[in-house]
Amino acid sequence: MNKYNKADSILCAAFLIFLLFFAINKHLPGNYVVQFCLAAAEAALIGGLADWFAVTALFRKPLGFGWHTALIPRHRAKLTAGIREMVEGNLLSSDSIRAHLAGIRLVDYVISYVEQDEQSAIDKLLGYGQKILGQLDSKENVEALAVNLKNYLANLNLLPYYQQLIDWLYQNKKIDKGLDILIDRLLVLAARPVFKTYLAALVEEYSQPKETKQPESVWDFLKGAAAKFLLGAAAAADIFNPGEMAAILQQEIINVLEEAKQPEAVLRQVLQGGLHDVRRQLTEDESLQESVRKWQNQVILKLDFQAILQAMLKSLQNAVSIAGGSAGSVLTDWLTARLQKYWRIFKQSKAMQDWLEEYLQRGVGRLAAAQHDFIGQIAVEALTSLSDEELNEFVEDKAGQDLAWIRINGSVVGAIVGAGLFLFVQEFYIPLVVPVIRMLL
Repeated sequence: MNKYNKADSILCAAFLIFLLFFAINKHLPGNYVVQFCLAAAEAALIGGLADWFAVTALFRKPLGFGWHTALIPRHRAKLTAGIREMVEGNLLSSDSIRAHLAGIRLVDYVISYVEQDEQSAIDKLLGYGQKILGQLDSKENVEALAVNLKNYLANLNLLPYYQQLIDWLYQNKKIDKGLDILIDRLLVLAARPVFKTYLAALVEEYSQPKETKQPESVWDFLKGAAAKFLLGAAAAADIFNPGEMAAILQQEIINVLEEAKQPEAVLRQVLQGGLHDVRRQLTEDESLQESVRKWQNQVILKLDFQAILQAMLKSLQNAVSIAGGSAGSVLTDWLTARLQKYWRIFKQSKAMQDWLEEYLQRGVGRLAAAQHDFIGQIAVEALTSLSDEELNEFVEDKAGQDLAWIRINGSVVGAIVGAGLFLFVQEFYIPLVVPVIRMLL
Protein backbone atom coordinates (compact mmCIF):
# COMPACT_ATOMS: atom_id res chain seq x y z
CA MET A 1 0.00 0.00 0.00
CA ASN A 2 1.09 3.63 -0.50
CA LYS A 3 1.81 4.21 3.16
CA TYR A 4 4.38 1.42 3.11
CA ASN A 5 6.19 2.52 -0.08
CA LYS A 6 8.96 4.25 1.87
CA ALA A 7 9.52 1.28 4.18
CA ASP A 8 9.41 -1.13 1.23
CA SER A 9 11.88 1.03 -0.65
CA ILE A 10 14.30 1.02 2.30
CA LEU A 11 14.00 -2.78 2.62
CA CYS A 12 14.54 -3.22 -1.12
CA ALA A 13 17.56 -0.89 -1.02
CA ALA A 14 19.03 -2.87 1.90
CA PHE A 15 18.62 -6.09 -0.11
CA LEU A 16 20.25 -4.62 -3.22
CA ILE A 17 23.14 -3.16 -1.19
CA PHE A 18 23.62 -6.55 0.46
CA LEU A 19 23.74 -8.28 -2.96
CA LEU A 20 26.16 -5.65 -4.26
CA PHE A 21 28.70 -5.99 -1.44
CA PHE A 22 28.22 -9.77 -1.35
CA ALA A 23 29.29 -9.89 -4.99
CA ILE A 24 32.16 -7.45 -4.43
CA ASN A 25 33.35 -9.50 -1.47
CA LYS A 26 33.59 -12.53 -3.76
CA HIS A 27 35.94 -10.64 -6.07
CA LEU A 28 37.84 -8.77 -3.30
CA PRO A 29 37.97 -11.20 -0.40
CA GLY A 30 39.52 -9.88 2.77
CA ASN A 31 38.97 -6.21 1.91
CA TYR A 32 38.26 -4.44 5.18
CA VAL A 33 35.95 -1.76 3.78
CA VAL A 34 33.96 -4.25 1.68
CA GLN A 35 33.50 -6.55 4.64
CA PHE A 36 32.42 -3.61 6.85
CA CYS A 37 29.77 -2.52 4.32
CA LEU A 38 28.65 -6.12 3.80
CA ALA A 39 28.13 -6.61 7.56
CA ALA A 40 26.13 -3.38 7.84
CA ALA A 41 23.98 -4.25 4.77
CA GLU A 42 23.38 -7.78 6.02
CA ALA A 43 22.24 -6.55 9.44
CA ALA A 44 20.05 -3.86 7.86
CA LEU A 45 18.40 -6.51 5.66
CA ILE A 46 17.82 -8.83 8.62
CA GLY A 47 16.40 -6.00 10.77
CA GLY A 48 14.12 -4.79 7.98
CA LEU A 49 12.84 -8.31 7.26
CA ALA A 50 12.20 -8.99 10.94
CA ASP A 51 10.20 -5.79 11.41
CA TRP A 52 8.34 -6.37 8.11
CA PHE A 53 7.31 -9.78 9.41
CA ALA A 54 6.27 -8.36 12.80
CA VAL A 55 4.20 -5.51 11.35
CA THR A 56 2.58 -7.69 8.70
CA ALA A 57 1.75 -10.31 11.35
CA LEU A 58 -0.50 -7.75 13.05
CA PHE A 59 -2.86 -7.81 10.06
CA ARG A 60 -2.19 -10.89 7.94
CA LYS A 61 -0.21 -14.12 7.68
CA PRO A 62 3.20 -13.21 6.22
CA LEU A 63 4.41 -15.84 3.77
CA GLY A 64 1.46 -17.98 4.85
CA PHE A 65 2.91 -18.40 8.35
CA GLY A 66 -0.10 -18.92 10.62
CA TRP A 67 1.41 -19.24 14.11
CA HIS A 68 0.62 -16.10 16.16
CA THR A 69 -0.05 -14.01 13.07
CA ALA A 70 -3.08 -12.00 11.80
CA LEU A 71 -3.40 -10.81 15.40
CA ILE A 72 -5.91 -8.00 14.87
CA PRO A 73 -8.52 -10.03 12.92
CA ARG A 74 -8.00 -13.04 15.20
CA HIS A 75 -8.43 -11.05 18.42
CA ARG A 76 -10.94 -8.49 17.17
CA ALA A 77 -13.35 -9.33 20.03
CA LYS A 78 -10.68 -8.50 22.63
CA LEU A 79 -9.66 -5.44 20.63
CA THR A 80 -13.25 -4.22 20.45
CA ALA A 81 -13.80 -4.78 24.18
CA GLY A 82 -10.56 -2.99 24.96
CA ILE A 83 -11.49 -0.01 22.80
CA ARG A 84 -14.90 0.16 24.47
CA GLU A 85 -13.34 0.04 27.93
CA MET A 86 -10.81 2.70 26.95
CA VAL A 87 -13.51 4.98 25.54
CA GLU A 88 -15.95 4.55 28.42
CA GLY A 89 -13.45 4.32 31.26
CA ASN A 90 -10.69 6.71 30.22
CA LEU A 91 -11.28 8.91 27.20
CA LEU A 92 -14.99 9.65 27.74
CA SER A 93 -15.74 8.56 31.31
CA SER A 94 -18.73 10.04 33.13
CA ASP A 95 -16.43 12.01 35.43
CA SER A 96 -14.37 13.38 32.54
CA ILE A 97 -17.52 14.42 30.65
CA ARG A 98 -18.92 16.19 33.71
CA ALA A 99 -15.56 17.85 34.39
CA HIS A 100 -15.36 19.03 30.80
CA LEU A 101 -18.94 20.33 30.84
CA ALA A 102 -18.28 22.17 34.10
CA GLY A 103 -15.77 24.31 32.22
CA ILE A 104 -18.30 25.18 29.52
CA ARG A 105 -21.10 27.69 30.05
CA LEU A 106 -23.90 26.02 28.12
CA VAL A 107 -26.29 28.94 28.45
CA ASP A 108 -23.90 31.09 26.38
CA TYR A 109 -24.26 28.61 23.51
CA VAL A 110 -28.05 28.80 23.86
CA ILE A 111 -27.97 32.60 23.70
CA SER A 112 -25.57 32.55 20.76
CA TYR A 113 -27.75 30.07 18.86
CA VAL A 114 -30.94 32.05 19.40
CA GLU A 115 -29.25 35.36 18.57
CA GLN A 116 -28.23 34.04 15.15
CA ASP A 117 -31.88 34.08 14.08
CA GLU A 118 -34.24 35.03 16.89
CA GLN A 119 -37.40 34.92 14.80
CA SER A 120 -36.55 31.49 13.43
CA ALA A 121 -36.02 30.18 16.97
CA ILE A 122 -39.39 31.59 18.06
CA ASP A 123 -41.10 30.05 15.02
CA LYS A 124 -39.55 26.67 15.86
CA LEU A 125 -40.71 26.96 19.46
CA LEU A 126 -44.25 27.79 18.36
CA GLY A 127 -44.13 24.89 15.91
CA TYR A 128 -43.11 22.49 18.69
CA GLY A 129 -45.99 23.85 20.74
CA GLN A 130 -48.44 23.07 17.94
CA LYS A 131 -47.09 19.52 17.64
CA ILE A 132 -47.39 18.97 21.38
CA LEU A 133 -50.98 20.25 21.35
CA GLY A 134 -51.76 17.88 18.49
CA GLN A 135 -50.30 14.91 20.36
CA LEU A 136 -52.28 15.77 23.50
CA ASP A 137 -55.59 15.81 21.60
CA SER A 138 -56.74 12.34 22.65
CA LYS A 139 -59.03 11.12 25.38
CA GLU A 140 -56.33 8.94 26.93
CA ASN A 141 -53.74 11.73 27.05
CA VAL A 142 -56.17 14.29 28.47
CA GLU A 143 -57.45 11.82 31.04
CA ALA A 144 -53.93 10.90 32.15
CA LEU A 145 -52.94 14.57 32.29
CA ALA A 146 -56.04 15.39 34.36
CA VAL A 147 -55.32 12.60 36.85
CA ASN A 148 -51.69 13.66 37.23
CA LEU A 149 -52.68 17.32 37.66
CA LYS A 150 -55.32 16.48 40.27
CA ASN A 151 -52.91 14.26 42.21
CA TYR A 152 -50.21 16.91 42.06
CA LEU A 153 -52.50 19.66 43.34
CA ALA A 154 -53.96 17.39 46.03
CA ASN A 155 -50.47 16.74 47.42
CA LEU A 156 -49.33 20.33 47.04
CA ASN A 157 -49.20 22.44 50.20
CA LEU A 158 -50.53 25.83 49.08
CA LEU A 159 -50.29 27.52 52.50
CA PRO A 160 -46.78 28.90 51.88
CA TYR A 161 -47.99 30.32 48.56
CA TYR A 162 -50.94 32.07 50.25
CA GLN A 163 -48.53 33.59 52.76
CA GLN A 164 -46.09 34.61 50.04
CA LEU A 165 -48.93 36.21 48.06
CA ILE A 166 -49.98 38.33 51.05
CA ASP A 167 -46.35 39.29 51.74
CA TRP A 168 -45.88 40.20 48.09
CA LEU A 169 -49.00 42.36 48.12
CA TYR A 170 -47.72 44.37 51.09
CA GLN A 171 -44.05 44.51 50.06
CA ASN A 172 -44.86 45.70 46.54
CA LYS A 173 -47.66 48.04 47.73
CA LYS A 174 -50.19 46.12 45.67
CA ILE A 175 -52.70 45.72 48.52
CA ASP A 176 -54.71 48.84 47.58
CA LYS A 177 -54.87 47.79 43.95
CA GLY A 178 -55.93 44.30 44.97
CA LEU A 179 -58.68 45.70 47.20
CA ASP A 180 -59.87 47.97 44.38
CA ILE A 181 -60.16 44.97 42.08
CA LEU A 182 -61.99 43.00 44.76
CA ILE A 183 -64.41 45.85 45.54
CA ASP A 184 -65.14 46.48 41.85
CA ARG A 185 -65.92 42.81 41.40
CA LEU A 186 -68.18 42.79 44.46
CA LEU A 187 -69.99 45.87 43.16
CA VAL A 188 -70.71 44.12 39.87
CA LEU A 189 -72.07 41.11 41.75
CA ALA A 190 -74.10 43.23 44.21
CA ALA A 191 -75.79 45.19 41.42
CA ARG A 192 -77.14 42.09 39.70
CA PRO A 193 -80.88 41.30 40.03
CA VAL A 194 -80.04 37.77 41.10
CA PHE A 195 -78.34 39.17 44.19
CA LYS A 196 -81.50 41.08 45.11
CA THR A 197 -83.52 37.86 44.68
CA TYR A 198 -81.08 36.05 46.93
CA LEU A 199 -81.40 38.75 49.61
CA ALA A 200 -85.20 38.58 49.43
CA ALA A 201 -85.09 34.83 49.96
CA LEU A 202 -82.86 35.30 53.01
CA VAL A 203 -85.21 37.91 54.48
CA GLU A 204 -88.21 35.71 53.82
CA GLU A 205 -86.49 32.71 55.41
CA TYR A 206 -85.50 34.72 58.48
CA SER A 207 -89.05 36.05 58.92
CA GLN A 208 -90.58 32.57 59.01
CA PRO A 209 -91.10 30.96 62.43
CA LYS A 210 -88.72 28.09 63.05
CA GLU A 211 -87.39 26.08 65.92
CA THR A 212 -84.69 27.79 67.85
CA LYS A 213 -82.34 26.47 70.40
CA GLN A 214 -82.89 27.17 74.07
CA PRO A 215 -81.54 30.66 74.87
CA GLU A 216 -78.43 30.52 76.97
CA SER A 217 -79.17 33.79 78.78
CA VAL A 218 -81.93 36.30 79.46
CA TRP A 219 -80.25 38.67 76.96
CA ASP A 220 -80.44 36.06 74.19
CA PHE A 221 -84.11 35.51 75.02
CA LEU A 222 -84.89 39.24 74.92
CA LYS A 223 -83.05 39.71 71.58
CA GLY A 224 -84.92 36.84 69.99
CA ALA A 225 -88.27 37.96 71.33
CA ALA A 226 -87.66 41.54 70.19
CA ALA A 227 -86.74 40.43 66.70
CA LYS A 228 -89.84 38.26 66.42
CA PHE A 229 -92.04 41.05 67.79
CA LEU A 230 -90.70 43.65 65.34
CA LEU A 231 -90.99 41.36 62.32
CA GLY A 232 -94.46 40.27 63.38
CA ALA A 233 -95.62 43.83 63.96
CA ALA A 234 -94.21 44.95 60.61
CA ALA A 235 -95.96 42.13 58.82
CA ALA A 236 -99.27 42.77 60.62
CA ALA A 237 -99.14 46.44 59.68
CA ASP A 238 -98.32 45.46 56.13
CA ILE A 239 -95.10 47.38 56.26
CA PHE A 240 -92.86 44.31 56.02
CA ASN A 241 -92.17 43.51 52.36
CA PRO A 242 -89.24 41.11 51.68
CA GLY A 243 -88.78 42.50 48.18
CA GLU A 244 -88.56 46.09 49.33
CA MET A 245 -86.29 45.17 52.23
CA ALA A 246 -84.05 43.23 49.84
CA ALA A 247 -83.85 46.29 47.58
CA ILE A 248 -82.93 48.47 50.56
CA LEU A 249 -80.27 45.96 51.70
CA GLN A 250 -78.88 45.72 48.17
CA GLN A 251 -78.57 49.49 47.89
CA GLU A 252 -76.97 49.73 51.33
CA ILE A 253 -74.42 47.07 50.40
CA ILE A 254 -73.63 48.94 47.19
CA ASN A 255 -73.24 52.18 49.14
CA VAL A 256 -70.88 50.52 51.65
CA LEU A 257 -68.76 49.06 48.82
CA GLU A 258 -68.64 52.42 47.02
CA GLU A 259 -67.56 54.07 50.25
CA ALA A 260 -64.90 51.37 50.71
CA LYS A 261 -63.10 52.76 47.65
CA GLN A 262 -61.99 55.72 49.74
CA PRO A 263 -58.65 55.25 51.55
CA GLU A 264 -60.13 56.38 54.91
CA ALA A 265 -63.17 54.06 54.73
CA VAL A 266 -63.63 51.84 57.78
CA LEU A 267 -64.38 48.73 55.73
CA ARG A 268 -61.23 49.22 53.67
CA GLN A 269 -59.09 49.58 56.81
CA VAL A 270 -60.72 46.47 58.28
CA LEU A 271 -59.94 44.50 55.12
CA GLN A 272 -56.34 45.73 55.11
CA GLY A 273 -55.85 44.79 58.73
CA GLY A 274 -57.66 41.51 58.19
CA LEU A 275 -55.05 40.36 55.72
CA HIS A 276 -52.39 40.84 58.42
CA ASP A 277 -54.46 38.68 60.75
CA VAL A 278 -54.97 36.05 58.06
CA ARG A 279 -51.22 35.99 57.37
CA ARG A 280 -50.48 35.49 61.07
CA GLN A 281 -53.18 32.88 61.56
CA LEU A 282 -52.01 30.91 58.53
CA THR A 283 -48.66 30.63 60.28
CA GLU A 284 -49.81 30.01 63.85
CA ASP A 285 -53.37 28.62 63.83
CA GLU A 286 -53.24 24.90 63.08
CA SER A 287 -57.03 24.61 62.96
CA LEU A 288 -57.17 27.32 60.29
CA GLN A 289 -54.42 25.57 58.35
CA GLU A 290 -56.39 22.33 58.46
CA SER A 291 -59.54 24.13 57.35
CA VAL A 292 -57.71 25.66 54.39
CA ARG A 293 -56.34 22.26 53.41
CA LYS A 294 -59.81 20.69 53.57
CA TRP A 295 -61.24 23.53 51.49
CA GLN A 296 -58.42 23.10 49.00
CA ASN A 297 -59.07 19.36 48.68
CA GLN A 298 -62.81 19.89 48.35
CA VAL A 299 -62.31 22.37 45.53
CA ILE A 300 -59.87 20.04 43.76
CA LEU A 301 -62.24 17.08 44.04
CA LYS A 302 -65.16 19.09 42.66
CA LEU A 303 -63.27 20.46 39.68
CA ASP A 304 -63.59 18.45 36.47
CA PHE A 305 -59.98 18.76 35.29
CA GLN A 306 -60.57 16.53 32.28
CA ALA A 307 -63.32 18.78 30.92
CA ILE A 308 -61.29 21.90 31.72
CA LEU A 309 -58.18 20.58 29.96
CA GLN A 310 -60.20 19.34 27.00
CA ALA A 311 -61.81 22.75 26.57
CA MET A 312 -58.44 24.51 26.92
CA LEU A 313 -56.81 22.25 24.35
CA LYS A 314 -59.66 22.71 21.90
CA SER A 315 -59.48 26.48 22.28
CA LEU A 316 -55.72 26.54 21.80
CA GLN A 317 -55.87 24.21 18.82
CA ASN A 318 -58.54 26.34 17.20
CA ALA A 319 -56.52 29.48 17.89
CA VAL A 320 -53.29 28.10 16.37
CA SER A 321 -54.90 25.97 13.69
CA ILE A 322 -52.97 25.27 10.52
CA ALA A 323 -55.58 27.20 8.58
CA GLY A 324 -53.99 30.30 10.02
CA GLY A 325 -57.16 32.34 10.42
CA SER A 326 -57.36 35.71 12.13
CA ALA A 327 -57.57 34.14 15.60
CA GLY A 328 -54.47 32.07 14.90
CA SER A 329 -52.50 35.05 13.65
CA VAL A 330 -53.57 37.19 16.63
CA LEU A 331 -52.50 34.50 19.10
CA THR A 332 -49.27 33.91 17.21
CA ASP A 333 -48.45 37.62 17.24
CA TRP A 334 -49.27 37.82 20.93
CA LEU A 335 -47.11 34.80 21.79
CA THR A 336 -44.28 36.13 19.62
CA ALA A 337 -44.38 39.50 21.38
CA ARG A 338 -44.40 37.81 24.80
CA LEU A 339 -41.52 35.49 23.91
CA GLN A 340 -39.45 38.41 22.57
CA LYS A 341 -40.12 40.37 25.74
CA TYR A 342 -39.19 37.47 28.02
CA TRP A 343 -36.10 36.76 25.92
CA ARG A 344 -34.88 40.34 26.40
CA ILE A 345 -35.49 40.02 30.14
CA PHE A 346 -33.62 36.71 30.19
CA LYS A 347 -30.58 38.16 28.40
CA GLN A 348 -30.36 40.95 30.97
CA SER A 349 -30.89 38.72 34.03
CA LYS A 350 -27.74 37.05 35.36
CA ALA A 351 -29.82 35.17 37.95
CA MET A 352 -32.08 33.62 35.31
CA GLN A 353 -29.09 32.64 33.18
CA ASP A 354 -27.40 31.02 36.18
CA TRP A 355 -30.60 29.11 36.94
CA LEU A 356 -30.82 27.81 33.36
CA GLU A 357 -27.10 26.97 33.38
CA GLU A 358 -27.51 24.91 36.55
CA TYR A 359 -30.54 23.15 35.05
CA LEU A 360 -28.70 22.40 31.78
CA GLN A 361 -25.61 21.14 33.59
CA ARG A 362 -27.71 18.80 35.74
CA GLY A 363 -29.71 17.61 32.75
CA VAL A 364 -26.70 16.96 30.53
CA GLY A 365 -24.85 15.32 33.43
CA ARG A 366 -27.75 12.96 34.10
CA LEU A 367 -28.03 12.22 30.38
CA ALA A 368 -24.31 11.46 30.14
CA ALA A 369 -24.48 9.17 33.17
CA ALA A 370 -27.64 7.37 32.03
CA GLN A 371 -26.53 6.96 28.41
CA HIS A 372 -22.80 6.57 29.04
CA ASP A 373 -22.78 2.96 27.81
CA PHE A 374 -24.23 4.20 24.55
CA ILE A 375 -20.91 5.86 23.67
CA GLY A 376 -19.02 2.58 23.92
CA GLN A 377 -21.83 0.72 22.17
CA ILE A 378 -21.46 3.00 19.16
CA ALA A 379 -17.76 2.16 18.94
CA VAL A 380 -18.51 -1.58 19.29
CA GLU A 381 -21.18 -1.53 16.59
CA ALA A 382 -18.94 0.43 14.23
CA LEU A 383 -16.04 -2.02 14.64
CA THR A 384 -18.26 -5.11 14.51
CA SER A 385 -19.73 -4.03 11.19
CA LEU A 386 -16.26 -4.10 9.55
CA SER A 387 -14.89 -7.17 7.80
CA ASP A 388 -11.40 -8.42 8.68
CA GLU A 389 -9.88 -6.65 5.70
CA GLU A 390 -11.81 -3.44 6.41
CA LEU A 391 -10.65 -3.58 10.03
CA ASN A 392 -7.06 -3.98 8.88
CA GLU A 393 -7.40 -1.04 6.50
CA PHE A 394 -8.97 1.05 9.28
CA VAL A 395 -6.04 0.43 11.65
CA GLU A 396 -3.46 0.83 8.89
CA ASP A 397 -5.03 4.10 7.86
CA LYS A 398 -4.72 5.46 11.39
CA ALA A 399 -1.29 4.03 12.27
CA GLY A 400 0.24 3.19 8.89
CA GLN A 401 2.89 5.92 8.93
CA ASP A 402 4.06 4.96 12.40
CA LEU A 403 4.20 1.30 11.44
CA ALA A 404 6.21 2.19 8.32
CA TRP A 405 8.73 4.05 10.47
CA ILE A 406 9.03 1.00 12.73
CA ARG A 407 10.15 -0.99 9.70
CA ILE A 408 12.50 1.76 8.54
CA ASN A 409 14.00 2.02 12.01
CA GLY A 410 14.51 -1.76 11.96
CA SER A 411 16.72 -1.48 8.89
CA VAL A 412 18.57 1.59 10.20
CA VAL A 413 19.17 0.15 13.65
CA GLY A 414 20.14 -3.17 12.08
CA ALA A 415 22.76 -1.47 9.94
CA ILE A 416 24.16 0.42 12.94
CA VAL A 417 24.27 -2.74 15.08
CA GLY A 418 25.83 -4.76 12.24
CA ALA A 419 28.51 -2.15 11.70
CA GLY A 420 29.16 -1.93 15.42
CA LEU A 421 29.49 -5.70 15.80
CA PHE A 422 31.90 -5.83 12.83
CA LEU A 423 34.10 -3.18 14.39
CA PHE A 424 33.90 -4.90 17.79
CA VAL A 425 35.00 -8.23 16.29
CA GLN A 426 37.68 -6.80 14.02
CA GLU A 427 39.15 -4.15 16.30
CA PHE A 428 38.72 -5.63 19.77
CA TYR A 429 37.71 -9.27 19.87
CA ILE A 430 40.15 -10.72 17.27
CA PRO A 431 43.27 -8.70 18.19
CA LEU A 432 42.81 -8.64 21.96
CA VAL A 433 40.46 -11.35 23.17
CA VAL A 434 41.34 -14.22 20.81
CA PRO A 435 45.09 -14.25 21.79
CA VAL A 436 44.20 -14.37 25.45
CA ILE A 437 41.85 -17.28 24.88
CA ARG A 438 44.50 -19.14 22.91
CA MET A 439 47.05 -18.60 25.70
CA LEU A 440 44.64 -19.94 28.27
CA LEU A 441 43.97 -22.98 26.16
